[in-house]
Amino acid sequence: MGRKLASLIGLVVVALVFTTAISLILRWQILSVMFWTGVALIALGIMSGISGRPTTSHVFDGDSSQHQSHQNVEVPNLGQKSIAKMASFGNQVRVDFEYGIIFIISGIILLSVSNILS
Repeated sequence: MGRKLASLIGLVVVALVFTTAISLILRWQILSVMFWTGVALIALGIMSGISGRPTTSHVFDGDSSQHQSHQNVEVPNLGQKSIAKMASFGNQVRVDFEYGIIFIISGIILLSVSNILS
């Protein structure tokens, strides 16, 4: 718990330093930069928590006739397989916020500070 708290405090401090540097370099308002940094941290935390098996398929470039014939044969099969995969999509995607929660909480802290100060 202490290690996660130290990571949270460190990330908030780094985000505040980043926010201050961006606002000074680009001459933007520090509260708006802090707000958008918080939004970015929340989005990064949500995206880092999603994992699972990928359900995409690879189709060749189609440079040669062999690849084109392979596409003609395999694309309908891949379509049927992807329909079956999408039916079980809920079983394949896992959401684990063990590491992303630090980004989410630090983003919420930045959003709260920018809202309180504005």
